[in-house]
Amino acid sequence: MLMIFLFFIILSLLFLNVGATFSQDNSSPSHEIRGEIFVSEIVVPVVVKSKKGFVLNLKKEDFVVEVDGRKVPISSFISYHWGVVDITFFVDVSGSMKGHRMESVRKFVSYIFANTLPGDRFSLVVFSNKLTAFLISSTADKKKILLALSKIEPYGKTGLHDALAWIPEISKNLFRKRKVVALFTDGNDNISYIQAEEARDIAKTSNLPIYVFDLKGWTSPVTNTNIYEKENSVEISKVLRKLAEVTGGKYYLVPVPEHAIKTARRFLTEIRSQYRLTFKAKGKEESTHRIKVYLKSKRLRKKCSLSYRSIYKGPPPVF
Repeated sequence: MLMIFLFFIILSLLFLNVGATFSQDNSSPSHEIRGEIFVSEIVVPVVVKSKKGFVLNLKKEDFVVEVDGRKVPISSFISYHWGVVDITFFVDVSGSMKGHRMESVRKFVSYIFANTLPGDRFSLVVFSNKLTAFLISSTADKKKILLALSKIEPYGKTGLHDALAWIPEISKNLFRKRKVVALFTDGNDNISYIQAEEARDIAKTSNLPIYVFDLKGWTSPVTNTNIYEKENSVEISKVLRKLAEVTGGKYYLVPVPEHAIKTARRFLTEIRSQYRLTFKAKGKEESTHRIKVYLKSKRLRKKCSLSYRSIYKGPPPVF
């Protein structure tokens, strides 16, 4: 524990501009965060595709949103077409991330940095054991983040769920309207105090879409062929897919570094080609609600497919 604490402190001193290190004890931060944050608006990122690619010319009037089978008014509508973004790289640096998994992270980030737009900003958060460290906050300095990633030596156990509970707090340091979290992990949580469902509920209150990059593939040192880990892999994938789904992000499997660049290209194209629909929710009762988004035009419905968050947990919507 002392070694990992010193590890984060050294990194923080070397690379931190504006940031914080969140330590966690036996009590979960969930009650504190829930008490502070009241969800009054539900944000639904939507990607619309046709056979020709992304559909980028739609207006608010083209969309219909239903919650639990009833239409809700769209209170705000934003179209992000190749606009600037604020990406938080949320990186698992536990011992199981050694080798090719950290190589995949570095290749992914390097591709993103080679394809930035003026005004894009980036943050770096790392987690291991029971510590979550906000190393670099919302900067345009790409070299600073690459240097930090190059110096990280994975160590310790995976406290993924505890780390996710800090996303609402971390989101306060992000300034752009188009904010996303890119989570890199092998998903095998083996030390958190809170469970996956509670972590998802807390993370959702940030209204940040979480794109999950599942790095649990590995390369056989004997045959040098790519294979997948079998132990707990199905259950881990379900947990990670659910996290992406309920927050409005997307799940990607990145088993080997060779897949990192292709995946980064898909991710960057998607986050620059989104609509964000918002509807209001009111009340103290928290329950699970199902969201359905579709296009008003029957002609467009036949030609286009939509991807969006399909579930939220919180107050009932305002119909």
